[in-house]
Amino acid sequence: MRVRRTVPPLLILFLVTIASTRPSSSAIVLEQGASASGEGEFFNFIQHQSFHFSFDVQANKHGNAHGRAEFDNLTTNTQVVAKIDCLNVVGSEALITGTVLQSNDPIFPKQAPVIFDAVDGQLFPPFQSDTITPLFVSPFTDCHDAASPLTIFQVEGITIDPGPDE
Repeated sequence: MRVRRTVPPLLILFLVTIASTRPSSSAIVLEQGASASGEGEFFNFIQHQSFHFSFDVQANKHGNAHGRAEFDNLTTNTQVVAKIDCLNVVGSEALITGTVLQSNDPIFPKQAPVIFDAVDGQLFPPFQSDTITPLFVSPFTDCHDAASPLTIFQVEGITIDPGPDE
């Protein structure tokens, strides 16, 4: 009989303890930062070579970026694939740096630091055209301390989002 009298109060105490210590449910939403993407073709009239490019880069609110870029030289049939680790967006311009992952182009050996720049013409009204620089081996280790390459080609298909206002 004594067991019957102690079990119900212990059971109630156990259920109340579980109910009061239940973890709250919440979703963690990572705030997005700037982003840049594009795909298209350009002709390097200086070197007389055609290129196809594509890139997609996303940064978080702390400025850490990740993404991928691919530059295909259609004239020499070479390809460079880079892992992007830095994105610096100022207005309509994105300065992007990374490291070569794969390449069959001797100018861009594996693990070489690379840099390129893209401009979204929609965000830059005076010119109204997208532009991109070719891929270059970079002397800079961080896109926030880098200077933009000066060789610029008009293209279509670039989208830059500066991210939320600080």
